[in-house]
Amino acid sequence: MNETRNTLHKESVTLKRLQHRIQSQAVTIDNLNANFDALESIVNNLSRIVDKFEWTMRANLEARPVDAPIPPHLVVPTTQSPIYPRDCDEVYQSGGMRYLGDYYILVKPERSTTPFRALCKIMEGAGWTVIQRRHDGRENFTRDWEDYKHGFGDLQAEFWLGNENIHLLTTQDDYELRIVMEDWDGRRHHAEYDRFRVSGERSNFKLHVSGYHGNAGDSLTSFYHSHSGMEFSTYDRDNDRRLYDNCAEHYGSGWWYNDCYESHLNGKFYPHGSHDNFFIRDGILWNKIHQYASLKSTEMMIRPAPKAKLPNEI
Repeated sequence: MNETRNTLHKESVTLKRLQHRIQSQAVTIDNLNANFDALESIVNNLSRIVDKFEWTMRANLEARPVDAPIPPHLVVPTTQSPIYPRDCDEVYQSGGMRYLGDYYILVKPERSTTPFRALCKIMEGAGWTVIQRRHDGRENFTRDWEDYKHGFGDLQAEFWLGNENIHLLTTQDDYELRIVMEDWDGRRHHAEYDRFRVSGERSNFKLHVSGYHGNAGDSLTSFYHSHSGMEFSTYDRDNDRRLYDNCAEHYGSGWWYNDCYESHLNGKFYPHGSHDNFFIRDGILWNKIHQYASLKSTEMMIRPAPKAKLPNEI
């Protein structure tokens, strides 16, 4: 009897040891699984970083000046001409823009003879091409016709993409316009237009815009001073409808003036929004937001218009 008890006791001890080993191995397996999960997450993050870095390197390489030497390790022998996207949305739709942020990419509209560098952004499931940005006043927007035609400024700061470039972009397809604005009280406003097109230089870069919606109020196609159908004016090229004055010379920057404006997003930058002269409203204005306070920042961006929401022809 005692021998049987001793045997059972030994078996019990052995079983407890086995159970302890199994529990220890289970903990080890759990730890390994956790480590594998962590490693998988790290690999995925690195993969995303590599993808974004690869696209940035491609964009930077394409954007180098013609006479700049290309590092040998980046030279890819080819006999074919490079193929450029026609706008930022084409880059987005092809998977080249995956993460929020600013992208600087060479684009080439269908009728363009040469590519040009553009600022691209992701918003609302599309790739947007930014055509204007204001936010700190470092760039002088009192420019002549040629400057506004070809564009000026810094894509990483303030700029105008250029009337010719905007024309080439918006005449290769139907485009829509989105304007994002911020006032000095920190309120953000947006105005969207379902149709946006700029004619060529023969028509003095005439503006065609319609289909407003947003929370900023309509200061582009309002009844009082609609800018749609207006030709672009600068201080050295007067194409506005005011008979006794040049609106661009009076207000100091290029725009699609009527007689004179309901909006004026290329105006002078005023810190804190107060004009030097209350009676000369030459700041960055969107009258439906405020008629006398200059805005803090603006961004104008375009993308191909979704086919289902297009209004009637302009």
